[in-house]
Amino acid sequence: FPLPQGYGFEFTGGQEQHAEEMEILISAYKEALKINRELAAQKPKVYLSLVTITLNNLGIAYVKQNNYQAGIPSFKEALKLRRELAAQNPKVYIPHLSTTLNNL
Repeated sequence: FPLPQGYGFEFTGGQEQHAEEMEILISAYKEALKINRELAAQKPKVYLSLVTITLNNLGIAYVKQNNYQAGIPSFKEALKLRRELAAQNPKVYIPHLSTTLNNL
């Protein structure tokens, strides 16, 4: 599923460099996820949506790495949390829920 040009991470080299860049990207998403989880534990109404965005992005990074199986847990957790958010505020979170369903 292609992203619009200029969106997200751009790859600059061949296959080997692509693999290295993906590892850097995945590592950054994992670090961001840890931070976002800590923030969400303190203020879930403010930060829980960031957790879901990061989980979804992590899943996408694994898919782009041709490792769909590694991305499934991230997508499933994002889906669970986005269902909860959509139940609380459907107008805002139904589109995000749909995005994660499409990624699965």
